[in-house]
Amino acid sequence: MATINDVRLDKPVEFLGYLVEGVHSRPVDGCEYVMSADDAQTFADSLKEKNEQLLIEETLQGLCERTDGTKLKTAFPTMSDFKAVVTNLESFPRALLDLLPVWESKGVNEVTISFEEK
Repeated sequence: MATINDVRLDKPVEFLGYLVEGVHSRPVDGCEYVMSADDAQTFADSLKEKNEQLLIEETLQGLCERTDGTKLKTAFPTMSDFKAVVTNLESFPRALLDLLPVWESKGVNEVTISFEEK
């Protein structure tokens, strides 16, 4: 199982909202957010402080790479799990928190979180 220690927290992190229906999933238009590298480190630290790193580590795996060949490790918690954890973190980008109700209104029920692999 991959851990937060296997990803680069000095690089931006990509969040995408997905709609999962049965065994099929698809990204939802307009449901994306790129977290700065500074916020990525703070996010990881906050998860560790609250003992909530399983939000990431439970599903973290190498699923894809960018067109330039950069390998990614991606976690994909449910929207309900994601929201339950991040709304209780002391440091989490307000801009992303404010997007969550919008994403839910568009049917998002899973959030992919993609980090660059170390």
